[in-house]
Amino acid sequence: DSRGLTLEFDAEGDGMVDAAFAALRKAFGVDARLVDYRVDPITEGADAMAKVNVVIRMGGETYSGRGVSSDVVEGSALAFVAALNKAAKQVLEEAVGVEE
Repeated sequence: DSRGLTLEFDAEGDGMVDAAFAALRKAFGVDARLVDYRVDPITEGADAMAKVNVVIRMGGETYSGRGVSSDVVEGSALAFVAALNKAAKQVLEEAVGVEE
């Protein structure tokens, strides 16, 4: 957080990616459900990069996010957080009456 504290959350899931998503839901305190998940290779080889796309549903709305990493779990978590950030942005904009 902004004070330099490290917060850790753990969770169980059906594999490492599902567990990472569960830990993020717990950390953010949200009920975000995965609607779509896709991994596409960007580069080849032992240190290949992959692009992960997720779509989540929260409160009847859907939000997408993308993450890029050589580690699929990390890329998946980055994509999930990106989608959560879009959801938070929309909620804040609606609260203050910002229109695009």
